[in-house]
Amino acid sequence: MRNKIIFLFVLLLGVLSVKAQQDGVLKLSAEQSITDHIDIQTSRGDNVGMIVKILFLEDENAVSVSLISYHTIFALWSDTRYRSAVNWFSRLIPHKLPFANECDEKARFKISSSTKKDMKRYTKRRRKYVMRQTLRATGAFPLETPTKIVNDVIEQKFLINGDTTSHISIFLGDILFMEKRKPKKEKYHIFAYSKLDKEYKIAIERDHCLSREGDIEVATTAFNALQSSLASLNEIKSNTSISNTVEKKELFDKLKEIAVKRFPKNLKEDKCDAIRDLYIRYNALVDSLQNIRLAVEVKSNIADDKYIRDRTRQLDQCMSVMQCSTDVAECLQMKKECEDIISEVNLYITSVEIIDDKTVRAVEMFYNAEKVFINLTKYKK
Repeated sequence: MRNKIIFLFVLLLGVLSVKAQQDGVLKLSAEQSITDHIDIQTSRGDNVGMIVKILFLEDENAVSVSLISYHTIFALWSDTRYRSAVNWFSRLIPHKLPFANECDEKARFKISSSTKKDMKRYTKRRRKYVMRQTLRATGAFPLETPTKIVNDVIEQKFLINGDTTSHISIFLGDILFMEKRKPKKEKYHIFAYSKLDKEYKIAIERDHCLSREGDIEVATTAFNALQSSLASLNEIKSNTSISNTVEKKELFDKLKEIAVKRFPKNLKEDKCDAIRDLYIRYNALVDSLQNIRLAVEVKSNIADDKYIRDRTRQLDQCMSVMQCSTDVAECLQMKKECEDIISEVNLYITSVEIIDDKTVRAVEMFYNAEKVFINLTKYKK
């Protein structure tokens, strides 16, 4: 009894959080349960307190509903006609109940006059009165559970319809309370009846990463493999001990082609934050992989205006991506590519001879693009 009192006190601490939401939809997750306290006024002047505890069992995709009281609870596991369950001597007959139940053969259950008065609140013809099932739900169906007449705690699990269902309702119907008339005998006094008529509208909040360790590992492996391939290509590109010959460019382009085919973009949306974040970073690296290039060194001392124009267009494209993108990783990658292009073209211009107006205009066009990049990076800061 002492342990039960302590347990009830702990549950009461969570009641206030529910009361604030009672008129609306209650949030339920594996970490956040629902606790409510119900006060029932009986005809004999007693206050019967009952605590309702609702848990989300995410591993089972189920909801557990518990009814807890200081008094012994008698729950109705289906709609029950009073006349069929109670004889003319006001005794509850267990084997006449419309649901299977566990009960001591020697147990006796007497309906008190106060319980009859409780029922008069709802009907004048008690013999034809139908007592409603104590626990029901929409959006979920009840799992089989042992049904007893004498209960310290009522617990019922409801399996949610599908793993995508996000809203359910729990209904509390009719309930009876009893007490033992004599400690050493199985004689019970059913002293209170109440029609609770209460609904809990519940929004299920799921952990979308639950049991997704395998998917997280797949996403992590893909990200690490792509990062390694991109690092290898950057290492080839930045290797100054080998000049940028046609052969080197052919090897670079072949390795890049293999990597691009191996690492396509992942455009699937995922509700798991860990997986979604991994694929956002993965897709940013895919963009970097697709944009990485190796320029062949021009051997002639006479400037090639086509080369300068092509590289200026590439610079414009990278700046356009910088201006439009909201992805920080992508912006940094584009900034790095712009700096590489500017460095290569400036180095090229200083090493060649400009001999015609067409090349002069190409150089001017490049310098204008370089100024735009400088102003853009100032703005980005």
